[in-house]
Amino acid sequence: LAGFVLPSVIDCIAGALMPKEEASETEGGEETKKPSQVNRIRILAGVLIGDFFHNLCDGFFIGAAFSGCGTKFGWTVTLSTV
Repeated sequence: LAGFVLPSVIDCIAGALMPKEEASETEGGEETKKPSQVNRIRILAGVLIGDFFHNLCDGFFIGAAFSGCGTKFGWTVTLSTV
């Protein structure tokens, strides 16, 4: 649940702390918009937090398989997770 909710919370905090700006460039008379620094931080925070909680849960399940089900099943879960 925290892996689902926490990125949204970080996104709101990053949006409140950083000013909203859109960088634009002109290329051959055409204006193109580049992602702002705030958007990059929001995406990076969401990906890193989601990856952290995913790996943490994987570790919990692998540890539970080794401690509760035995070595053979633990290695089966480890290999299927990797």
